[in-house]
Amino acid sequence: MKVLFVDDEPDFLEQAEHFLEEKDDRLGVETATSADEGLKILGEEDYDAVASDYKMPEKNGLEFLEELRENGDDIPFIILTGKGREEVAMKALNLGADRYFQKTGDPDNQFSMLADALVKEIKNRWTEDRNKYLNTLLSHDLKKNTKVAKENLDSLKDLNLPSKADKYLETTSEAIKSGIELIEETEATKNKTSEEKVSDVILRSLNRFLGFAYWSESQLQSSNLLNLYRRMEEYKDTLMEIAHKSAEHRSLLEEMGSNLKHVDLEKSVQENGVEELDLEAKTEDDIIADLKRREKFKLNVYRKLRSSTNSKTISKVWKGENPQDYFGAFDRLIEGKKQNIKLFERIEKKRVLGVSPGKKPTFSYL
Repeated sequence: MKVLFVDDEPDFLEQAEHFLEEKDDRLGVETATSADEGLKILGEEDYDAVASDYKMPEKNGLEFLEELRENGDDIPFIILTGKGREEVAMKALNLGADRYFQKTGDPDNQFSMLADALVKEIKNRWTEDRNKYLNTLLSHDLKKNTKVAKENLDSLKDLNLPSKADKYLETTSEAIKSGIELIEETEATKNKTSEEKVSDVILRSLNRFLGFAYWSESQLQSSNLLNLYRRMEEYKDTLMEIAHKSAEHRSLLEEMGSNLKHVDLEKSVQENGVEELDLEAKTEDDIIADLKRREKFKLNVYRKLRSSTNSKTISKVWKGENPQDYFGAFDRLIEGKKQNIKLFERIEKKRVLGVSPGKKPTFSYL
């Protein structure tokens, strides 16, 4: 990492070179004693960052920075000021400086912080440059070369090839065509604003997790509770209460799905294909514990989806009249899950206490 350090004090330059290279051996420091000398050096060689004093004769650090930026040089630039020169620091930042430091305090600590800042700014710039290169590769080279490959493959179809080879050729051509479509889709995503990307993430998360919850409520409401009801008739009132709440939750999820753009609960259910409970191979206690665990999982999902979004983001994907209905539905789902978990825990407690079949429990839900 090549750094140019500019200061009109030779002793300070020598100190800076020694301390910075000692603090981080990735840094290689070269020096200049004036802004004009610094501009000349930067015009002849490539550097990764510049650190410059503000107070210098003939041309100060702000003028040095301003001339660099006017020349189209966006090299990471850190300016050093004296104590109480905050107005200089603000001007430097407005001119395009990346950071500023005060030349006060313990030199060892000061140069340690400066070394860390230089390394961080250089790494950030390297990352930006790499991303620019990859974006160029995606937008031009990769797309262009992929299209050329498809054209070449298509031209081979005119040859009199064996049927199997012709089939392979067609498959390869279709695969490349799909690749081109993916590249174009990636380009479209790359050009989206951060808010649009947030909306996409929200929709994917909602589609996946609401689809799972919708499937789970359906299973709990139908076969699972029905089978459990037949095997544990003594708790039928509680199980019917849970089934009733689960039906309410399923209706809430359907309502939410219909009000969210591009969310398809039925399709998400089919794609997720969550494994059903193996009721025949489990005891009643195992089934109760498994169903309670699933209720707890859904409770956590609802809590996270509720807390990970706000009115601004939901309003971008909500088709209904009032985006607050989204949060209201989650509040009802969360409260309903809590009640169902308590009901399952009551069944577990009564079984541990040894309620015999046919004996009517004494508390309200059982």
